[in-house]
Amino acid sequence: MKISTQQLVSRVKSVAFVSLLAASAHLTAGTFYVRPVGDATSWSALTGITPEQIITSDAPEIVSTDTYYFAKGTYVLTATAIDPVTTLPTPIAPKLTTGLIYGGFSGLETTIDLAQRALSDKDGNGIVEPWEFTNETIFKGAVPANDITGSAKRMLTVTGGEVNGVTFFDFYYFGDLLPTAVAYPGAIILGVVSTFPALADDVVEKAGKMICCTVRKIKAGGMGPIMLTNQYSLVDKCLFEECSTEGLNPNGGGGAIYTNNLGGKIKNSVLRNNLAKFGGSNSGRGGAIWAGTNTLINPENNTIVENCLIYNNTAAGYGGALRFDGVANKRGIEVINCTMANNLTQASGAGLASVELIQSGLIANSIVVGDTKGEIRFHAANNFAASNIVGELVGMAASPGTDMVSGKLVADLGFKSPTSFNGNIGSPGDDFFDQASYDEIRKANFTINSATSPAVTTAALNSLPTEYTVNAALLIPYTTVPTTDLMGVSRTGGAYSRTIGAYQFTGATAVKQINDSELNAYAGDGGIVVNNLSGKVLSLFSVSGQLIKTISIESNQMTIPANKGFYLVSVANKVAKIVVR
Repeated sequence: MKISTQQLVSRVKSVAFVSLLAASAHLTAGTFYVRPVGDATSWSALTGITPEQIITSDAPEIVSTDTYYFAKGTYVLTATAIDPVTTLPTPIAPKLTTGLIYGGFSGLETTIDLAQRALSDKDGNGIVEPWEFTNETIFKGAVPANDITGSAKRMLTVTGGEVNGVTFFDFYYFGDLLPTAVAYPGAIILGVVSTFPALADDVVEKAGKMICCTVRKIKAGGMGPIMLTNQYSLVDKCLFEECSTEGLNPNGGGGAIYTNNLGGKIKNSVLRNNLAKFGGSNSGRGGAIWAGTNTLINPENNTIVENCLIYNNTAAGYGGALRFDGVANKRGIEVINCTMANNLTQASGAGLASVELIQSGLIANSIVVGDTKGEIRFHAANNFAASNIVGELVGMAASPGTDMVSGKLVADLGFKSPTSFNGNIGSPGDDFFDQASYDEIRKANFTINSATSPAVTTAALNSLPTEYTVNAALLIPYTTVPTTDLMGVSRTGGAYSRTIGAYQFTGATAVKQINDSELNAYAGDGGIVVNNLSGKVLSLFSVSGQLIKTISIESNQMTIPANKGFYLVSVANKVAKIVVR
């Protein structure tokens, strides 16, 4: 039976009313523990929880204000409303407004401690990174393009909440059933659900956070599989790989991330092997990140990209690594302490580059090498390159342009184990898959060698143009440039002599600087046993030098809970290497 337009409008309004009633009935936030079907043991060791708090489902219902802890397994996130015509529960787009989602748990935990989630070097690059969870929580897609309310069926919307420690995998978001209207961005949204939200929505309460997550093989029809719609939204300690935008929006792109006119912050993350495809009319911009400004709504952009490693991405259009389309004489994107290597810009013509800043934008203390078309392109005088840029500049001259190092090759910088492959390549199952190249990309390590690391040598960022000094709270001033790298390792040197790039060389880790001497600590049942250290403070590090936790020792023999793995334990300038089996 056909449904008239009036009936359809009535249905939408009815569903909206039902959804509103459901939301109002759930005023008190709850805490739930999720395990997949077939798992009857996860969360059974936790004390103080009721059976009603344990959810056994491969497709759990997500309620906006709740907190969820996920055991290892594969899930499809859902949310439902009652269809007023059929009176049956019907899927609608899941939205996490002020709630929390945590993954990476074995399900055998006796207490919840985010710092104790087990990590391992899953990509084989020699670094145990904060998103490499041994017990992986995977969220997959395969949902209808539109729900019964007419809303786009996205994978997840985080508005005021946080998603932490999960893997998003294999989701294709078009945003509309019609093949001629598939230009929408954001399979996952951090902020409000709008390409260009109103300024009234650009507040901390409506920001979304994605922390310690892996985003793999997520696609979007128009722009950015991940979309930030709030300048306070945050991506921190995440891996993005093999994501793509299909080029179906003119003048769009962002193979992994799109930040709209309001901006957002992306830091301490790795973006590799992503692809911004060409679909016509200037699409395919920014192989990893594309940021833009809508001049009619908010001509200033507050995107910050900090301490990120961006490599082997491809833009079919412009900006193999990153492209920013700004507005003249207004504050634009800020790129600080990043390493961008072996990205590929495919468009033909002069003046192309891996990093493209159009009209406005700032880049400082960064390494950009290995794009066959060029490294950095400035389109207008409003672009500002502070000192200490390693990479060839095409287009307009840098301002102030001091301490620019041009003509460097990847091999000249002494990275520990960089890939030699240039641009995106697919994983198993893709038509262009090549095992050797794919393994080379995933195992690449761009930790910089101390002997070849460039260093900050001047105070050029203290002389920023007016558009960058009008909002000091958002800008990262030169004197407060991050003192740690992507892994939280301290950068060496003083205020004007710190090394640059995303990954610090290994000699700068806090543990390496401690005198190597005997420490009365060893692996015991369930963790690490320390003896005769009562009253002292113990610091527990991962094998890569990342601080896991600091603990006050309260007795002459104390066991520090620890999952299986390799640890470095430091107490009073003594260090021990301990393997918990």
